[in-house]
Amino acid sequence: MYKSGGLFQAGKMADGIKEWDGGLADMDRAVELEPKSVGVRIPRAAVLTSASSAAPPAMAKPLLEKLRGDMEYSLQSHGKDWADLGDHNKGEVRMALAYAYRRLNEPDKSAAQLKLVTEELTGSKWATRAEEWLKAKPDAKLTHNCIGCHKGG
Repeated sequence: MYKSGGLFQAGKMADGIKEWDGGLADMDRAVELEPKSVGVRIPRAAVLTSASSAAPPAMAKPLLEKLRGDMEYSLQSHGKDWADLGDHNKGEVRMALAYAYRRLNEPDKSAAQLKLVTEELTGSKWATRAEEWLKAKPDAKLTHNCIGCHKGG
């Protein structure tokens, strides 16, 4: 997936598509092999968050649907342990869900996740971003990158 971005930027569309398709297939296969592994689903979701923001709408939709599924699974799989997770994990799961719901035209679900971020992570970087998103116009183009431990997020 990473290699495809450089190829697309260099105008090597055929090579970019080959790498893109191969990267997606590899990640999908990993989820098929380990469907209950948050350690497989979260990295795929992180890649899909970034990839969907640059993809044309027709290509973005299936990426966003997988992203939504991975994040919903992650949220549900933590169950009673959710309260014990660190801010980074909670913030990233909820913000990725809010992003996916927003892009999939599910504004109520997006807003619900954002409100939970402001309640669960009061005063955090995630709460600040969630508050910004809640105030954004419906047609505002919002993107999300990990804001917990990575520079420039």
